[in-house]
Amino acid sequence: MGFVHLQVASAYDLLSSTASIDKLIAKAKEYHYPALAITDKNVLYGVVEFYQKCLAADIKPIIGMTVTIQGYLNPINSYELILIAESTAGYHELLKIASAIQTREEGPELPQSWLRAYSSDLIAISPGAKGEVERLLMEENRDGALEAYGNLVEIFGKESVYLSAQKENPRLFAKIEAFSAEENVPVVATKNVQYMEPKDAQAKEVLTAIRDNRTVDWTTLPLAGPNYFTSQDEMERDWQTDFEKRACLETGALADRCHVEIALDQHLLPRFPLNEAQNASEVLRQTAYEGLKERDLLAEEYQARLDYELKVITEMGFADYFLIVWDVIRYSREAGILTGPGRGSAAGSLVSYALRITDVDPIRYNLLFERFLNPERITMPDIDLDFPDNRRDEVISYVVSKYGEAHVAQIGTFGTLAAKAAIRDTARSFGLNSVLLSEWSKLIPSQLGITLQKALQESPRLENHIKSSKENEMIWEVACQLEGLPRHISTHAAGIVISDKPLVEQVALQLGSGDARLTQFAMGELEKIGLLKMDFLGLRNLSLLDRVLKSVNYAKERPLTLADISLEDKKTLKLFQTGDTTGVFQFESDGIRRVLRKLKPTSFEDVVAVDALYRPGPMEQIDTFIARKHGKEKIQYPHPDLAPILEVTYGVIVYQEQIIQVANQMAGFSLGEADLLRRAVSKKKADVLNEERIHFVEGAKSKGYSESSANQVYDMIVQFANYGFNRSHAAAYSKIAFQLAYLKAHYPAAFMSSLLSSVFGNDDKISQYITEAKNYGINMLAPSINHSNYYFQMENETSIRYSFRVIRKVPTKFILEIINERKKAPFRDFFDFCERMPHKMLTETVLEALVFSGCFDEFGEDRATIQATIDAVLQYISLLGEDSKGMNLFAEDDEFLKKMKPRYRKTAPISIDEKLEKEKLYTGQYVSAHPVSYYQNKLQNLSITRLASIASGKNYQVAAYVHEVKSIRTKKGETMCFLTISDESKELSAVMFPESYRKYVNFAQKGEILFLQVKADTRNGELQLIINKAEDLKEIKAPVRLFLKLTEPQQMEQVKPVLARYKGDSKVIVHQAITKQTTELKNIQVTPSNELQEALVALLGKENVVIK
Repeated sequence: MGFVHLQVASAYDLLSSTASIDKLIAKAKEYHYPALAITDKNVLYGVVEFYQKCLAADIKPIIGMTVTIQGYLNPINSYELILIAESTAGYHELLKIASAIQTREEGPELPQSWLRAYSSDLIAISPGAKGEVERLLMEENRDGALEAYGNLVEIFGKESVYLSAQKENPRLFAKIEAFSAEENVPVVATKNVQYMEPKDAQAKEVLTAIRDNRTVDWTTLPLAGPNYFTSQDEMERDWQTDFEKRACLETGALADRCHVEIALDQHLLPRFPLNEAQNASEVLRQTAYEGLKERDLLAEEYQARLDYELKVITEMGFADYFLIVWDVIRYSREAGILTGPGRGSAAGSLVSYALRITDVDPIRYNLLFERFLNPERITMPDIDLDFPDNRRDEVISYVVSKYGEAHVAQIGTFGTLAAKAAIRDTARSFGLNSVLLSEWSKLIPSQLGITLQKALQESPRLENHIKSSKENEMIWEVACQLEGLPRHISTHAAGIVISDKPLVEQVALQLGSGDARLTQFAMGELEKIGLLKMDFLGLRNLSLLDRVLKSVNYAKERPLTLADISLEDKKTLKLFQTGDTTGVFQFESDGIRRVLRKLKPTSFEDVVAVDALYRPGPMEQIDTFIARKHGKEKIQYPHPDLAPILEVTYGVIVYQEQIIQVANQMAGFSLGEADLLRRAVSKKKADVLNEERIHFVEGAKSKGYSESSANQVYDMIVQFANYGFNRSHAAAYSKIAFQLAYLKAHYPAAFMSSLLSSVFGNDDKISQYITEAKNYGINMLAPSINHSNYYFQMENETSIRYSFRVIRKVPTKFILEIINERKKAPFRDFFDFCERMPHKMLTETVLEALVFSGCFDEFGEDRATIQATIDAVLQYISLLGEDSKGMNLFAEDDEFLKKMKPRYRKTAPISIDEKLEKEKLYTGQYVSAHPVSYYQNKLQNLSITRLASIASGKNYQVAAYVHEVKSIRTKKGETMCFLTISDESKELSAVMFPESYRKYVNFAQKGEILFLQVKADTRNGELQLIINKAEDLKEIKAPVRLFLKLTEPQQMEQVKPVLARYKGDSKVIVHQAITKQTTELKNIQVTPSNELQEALVALLGKENVVIK
């Protein structure tokens, strides 16, 4: 074998190489390399992917790693060493080394003693300038170099230690050649590959700048570099001396020695800890039957189903797995941790229901076990568990403590340089400021899956921006090279793995964020190896459900439980019918709420169906489903025998389970065979479709169905196979939704307070939920130093108190101190508060935040007065001092203390505008009232639409407060502006185009309260108002109308001449007392005045004339 690359950093050597595995293998294939190595630094992130793709390309994979090791002669220094696995045993040593380095608290360096412990079946290559031997040679310490080399020989053996030669450093190259000749040391040629082509050196330089958080001078970036992927021909041409030729040939000889097999497609199932006398299958059977008995479900149908499922589970070898999951759920219940009713197809299992892993009765809701575990197609089980997101870590900690940290790990996942990130990171490394970075970012659409090339095709502005300067062209070119490279490893949102044997035997590990280690392989690689993945998902909505229940039960003698919630509750169904589902899991979007209002669900089944239908594909059936439910369209079945299967969804196929049941009924397939059919036809491959059609039709004919009926039903299956949704999942998640909706319908204050607490930091959501709470008749109480808590809290059934946490610039530790100190006694006044709080935590910033958010209003002093007193209070507090325990050094009755105690410094009251602006600044909300609300009487006489009620495509009149104004120039040089406006219901963006801007520029000012005529439009997926006319709301006069009450028929003719003398724009409303009819006079409008009023009073009496 000729030259082989043995020193190759892939892109999984994070932010250190631009050479992706796919590019490396493609280039190796192009150059006809028989073998290829991967030697990323201190990690094995990419080895399984590399191994699989090499084999697929008929290239021999050489598995290695560049390791940071402790110096031999000088242990204070660190050096690098390439380790190549000679055998599968050597690969397992690499797993241990990678894990050891990444889990050391002292840092990523391997001590010499550890290197000796993990050295079997490994080949060591000193990597060049960063190797200890080479460093010593460069320092002219030949004896030291020989000693360091001898240490490696002692560890790995004479035949397994090499130096590497690289021509980029001629001085080092010469020293290595001499050292090799004098000491008979084998040398391999390496290129230290970090990118694919010489010109890629620029991108690699920028990538390392991103890694090191530094900037580059783009004008001096190298045009080419030496660390590229050379061909064998190039190496033969450039390495011509005898020494150089031997170094090249030595790489092939070394590669020939390496034979690693990574075991894939294993079944590495964990074991549930039992004593020797116990059998997992029997324990599972016993536990499942006990659970069925607890649920009072011992009818023959249930027992038969349970026996069948237990038989399948046992035969597949999954009994231990079910016991592990059962144990996790059992622990959660005992620890008071709420668990979800199920997720995915696991809800179709009666065993899962009996073990309380799920909480949806699969027989009652017609869910299929075969959709979860198919005896006809053996796959690993997949039970996903939901926990409140604030308690998920407790569950993981329990699993780690139960099975040991060597057997449990969370799953690593790799974040990549997506389009926006590639541009921003590249531009930042070029030294661009935040304004220029934002300009680049705005030119890349914020849409899922966008690429830089796709963005360029869609945006002429982006193309112009790139061409506007050489620097921008360089940013674009480099960003395109970096796009898609892995940027960092993080923890998968849900996945963990549990193994019977130590995980390090199969996967490299590293430190995680909690008690559990983190795998260095991503989920796909772990599943390919054969490790069993479990998903522990932290669900915000379960945290919400838990918090609402605790709030509801706070003062209840008999606590409400989820088991008490009837899925037939009328009040809850009414909430779904009106689409009042803000805060309800899966049902919050405007689109699904419109569907609910049209459908008007009358059962839990309808709710489940909506959840399943409101997805791409099934959406096409929504109108048919609604029309059939309401009798506007006849319910039709492909065959009468399918009515029992499809009647629950009005003849429309909604669920995957229905397809399975149809195949079972029509063609006599077992449920397992029917699931295989569903999977097969969903792929829409013509040959498979034809093959399955024959199979289906023959089965149907054998059951007595006609060929035409069989073909018709098969066509229906093909049509809906892609669209059908997993009924088990829909039923389980709809149950969470129904439980939340029940709590909202019956306990709105508890629900809304918990909902508000779930979105801290999101001012828009908080504003939306406050508006919703007010619509329920709930009062929002301002922050209070004596009554607020860490979360929003229900004070009674019609009031919610603002939380401390919503107040900006107030640290969490300070909030907790307030709450703890308040337990001793309420704060008497502002001074008492300041004296009792830890003085080191009292700052002007924190006190101002509390003052302007309204926390001290209950003490009866204006906010301006309290703010003016802050300096004096802080000076007084500094005189008091604190001892080591935080206690005041003066006695309370000290005369000096009494004389120095400050008093309120009276000042002019804070203006309404400033008061509201400060509230908005510190809480993100207008707490007392919105500025627009002070004009409520005037607004009642104007045709005003609240911002929260606006829909795109229509014209409106609105009243709004201006928060921000940003003026820009168009390409034509005209000025226009963007505004942020709000009323008490919502905040929106608005725009004044040049023509409107010229007319109303004086109104486009921050702090103005305006009456606007607008058109609603959608821009980049967001609602935006186009302002056509603007007026100052303070100056605008509300329309005045004249109201007359006529008690005699002839009075109408008497008042007409009077009204004619005062023509104007105000409407006249007449109420006939005799006929009790009220009408607006047509063609008669007046100008209200005292003279008109006096003339009419003389005719009709004072009580019958009103101008307002």
